[in-house]
Amino acid sequence: IHFINMFLFNYNDPSNAPLYKHQQEVQSFFVIMALISVPWMLLIKPFILRAKHRKSLLQASMIQEEATEDTEGDHPSPSVSAGQRASAGAHGGQDDHEEEFNFGDIFVHQAIHTIEYCLGCISNTASYLRLWALSL
Repeated sequence: IHFINMFLFNYNDPSNAPLYKHQQEVQSFFVIMALISVPWMLLIKPFILRAKHRKSLLQASMIQEEATEDTEGDHPSPSVSAGQRASAGAHGGQDDHEEEFNFGDIFVHQAIHTIEYCLGCISNTASYLRLWALSL
C-alpha cells in the first residue's frame, strides 16, 4: 500500500501510517527523480553526440583552412608538390567516406533504449509485487 500510495502521492490515508519520519518527502523525491530521468535518458545522449559531431566538423574545417593557407603561401618544388597532392588526396578522401551524422536515427535509437529501460523497470516492479503478493 505504501508503494502504491507513493506513486499516487496519496499520503492522507489515516489507516496507512508512515513507516519513518519524513517518509513523504523521501518518497516524493524518488518519484520526481524517476520521472525526470526518463526525458533525461531520452534527450541528453543525442544532443551530446550532435554537439561532438559539430565540434569535430568545425575542427576539420579549421584544419583544412590552415592546410589550404599553407599550400597557397608556400611554393614547393613541382615534383614534391605533385607527390604531396596525391598523398594528401588519398588520405583526405578518408574524411569524405565517414558516415554522415543523422540526428533522427540516433534519437530513435535512444528512444528505443529509453522505452526498453522503462518497460524493464515496470516489469521488474510488477514481478516483485507479484512475488510479494504470492508470499502473503
